[in-house]
Amino acid sequence: MPNRFNLVRYYHETARADILRKTMPYYQISSDKIAQQLGISTQQVLELLSHKRCLTTEMARRIESRSGLSADLLLKLDADYQRNPSN
Repeated sequence: MPNRFNLVRYYHETARADILRKTMPYYQISSDKIAQQLGISTQQVLELLSHKRCLTTEMARRIESRSGLSADLLLKLDADYQRNPSN
């Protein structure tokens, strides 16, 4: 789980998939459980985590309500990553 000692210095250098992947062990949650809670397939979750699928507003809001991760931050990270995927 990210904390003040290992914060990402420039938020645009990471993607929401990286944030989600880092928080999964903290919450002890699998991609199957995330899929179930978001109401999507496990394959869709795996595509989200591997940058093959974009995050929708509805998915971001569901993640926020279940994990506390800001939906706005996740969507901004996704938009920034899409503009510059080489980071």
